[in-house]
Amino acid sequence: MKLFMKRHIRKTIRIAINLDMRILSLAILLMALNCKSQKELVSGSPEDPIDRTNLTLMLTDNYGGTEEQEIRVVRDQQQLREFFSEINRTRKPGLPVPEIDFTRQMVIIYSSGQLQGSSGRPLVVSQQTEDTLMLRPEEPTGKSQADGTATIQPFSLYTIPLTDKKILLADQK
Repeated sequence: MKLFMKRHIRKTIRIAINLDMRILSLAILLMALNCKSQKELVSGSPEDPIDRTNLTLMLTDNYGGTEEQEIRVVRDQQQLREFFSEINRTRKPGLPVPEIDFTRQMVIIYSSGQLQGSSGRPLVVSQQTEDTLMLRPEEPTGKSQADGTATIQPFSLYTIPLTDKKILLADQK
């Protein structure tokens, strides 16, 4: 009887291990395929036309923008360092300067201006021609409620593929 039970237990364990190995192999295969598809979605060449998906938000903060609504186009690391030295004057510790590959990308810094109690809205591409790229704040969805009564000056830092187009805010000409 003991011999029969030992064989039966060994056989059951082998079946369970084989089944676990098959499931593990399938899970690893699915993860590997999933990672590859994500890389294809994220990577874009600099020659791609600029659209809503190529405007990538890198950083946003409620303090450090200007009193008036504006955008700044930054095309080199020195200009980016100068901007961060301005906003970090009153911060201890300051925000770190992001590393951007300016041979393939450029930076757009959007300041929402002085706002009361609510953070700024993200930028979207509203219109694009051969020589200009028009950006505008995204339209609010649903009811907008104030977060408080604090006066803030939010800014957002976006990257886009390098272009020679003139970049404007929707109400600027």
